Amino acid sequence: MKTNRIGKAIGMILLCLALMSPITLLLPQLSAVALPISERILFRQSIEKISHAFESAKAINDKLHEFVLEEINTYGDTDGEFEIQVAEEKLREIAEDLALLDTLLLSLEDLDGDMETSVGKTVLAVREYLNTLRNISLDMSELIEYSIELYRAIVVIGDVNENAQSYSQFADEIYTATSTGIAMLENLTPPAYLKITHDDLILRIKELNDFSVDFYIAAELDDPLRLYSCFYRMNRVEAQMNRCAENLDEDLLLQFEQAYRRLSGHIALLRGELTKNIDLLLAV
Repeated sequence: MKTNRIGKAIGMILLCLALMSPITLLLPQLSAVALPISERILFRQSIEKISHAFESAKAINDKLHEFVLEEINTYGDTDGEFEIQVAEEKLREIAEDLALLDTLLLSLEDLDGDMETSVGKTVLAVREYLNTLRNISLDMSELIEYSIELYRAIVVIGDVNENAQSYSQFADEIYTATSTGIAMLENLTPPAYLKITHDDLILRIKELNDFSVDFYIAAELDDPLRLYSCFYRMNRVEAQMNRCAENLDEDLLLQFEQAYRRLSGHIALLRGELTKNIDLLLAV
């Protein structure tokens, strides 16, 4: 994911500089007088195709921006719970947007991205615009899908009856819940940037699982010293799990913040330049 980041950034800087240059300097050679009728028709068709792809993607851009900003603004909000149905609906919406972006990119494949012409420069810029939206959409889809499966595992782990009839029963329920949750988490492949935190979460839940075994033994033996030791240990495990959860939340927030910077920075600049340039080319 980080491969060729510098080279790609330099390439986009050059592309943006090319787009920011006065496009009217290129227009005389594309005037109705200078071009044969057949070339004028082809030119017009190309620009209209580019314009259609660009305009069709604006709604996706806006939805991504709104979604990312909402996630950032609601970070730390403890009201309500994670709603799987809402997340799954968002996942379906992003899948539809990705399908549309693929279709729009395919529609531009027959257009020549020649950096020596205004049309070529615009084709390359629109492709970059669509591809960047596609990459952000893929990132958000991966993040939402992971969050859904993570939540399902956490719900299983938390499904313990606090009003158990005995310590032994309580310990047994913790063991059953954590064993199932660990299996679910180990079968879940997190995004690369969350692997360290994800693995740490599994480790902490395994500690809780180990604790439940010792707690069960202490309860069955009715040993006050063992029970006291288990209660102390449980508080320590709980504190470690809370820190792990906070780290996971911060890692998730970081991804939304990075997406927001891309959408409000590079993408916004590219969108503004494309809007001006396409309007100029449509006026030829």
